[in-house]
Amino acid sequence: MINGVIAAKLQTLDEVLNELRSLGTIDADQLKNDWRTQRAVERSLQVLVEVAIDNNQLTVFEQFRNEVLAYVQED
Repeated sequence: MINGVIAAKLQTLDEVLNELRSLGTIDADQLKNDWRTQRAVERSLQVLVEVAIDNNQLTVFEQFRNEVLAYVQED
């Protein structure tokens, strides 16, 4: 189940990265002068960071769960 969740989050990462790429090349002046573009970039980066953190936590949890199950099965 967790692997499916991680796969879905990786799909989200891919989608958000594609959305960022669709903005094209953006320079500092454009970000400074166009609040819509700035907010779009900021929100996309926020989503990327949140998904990366979630994936990391799920991966650590899955590793811990597997270690606990291996320990329990030894007895």
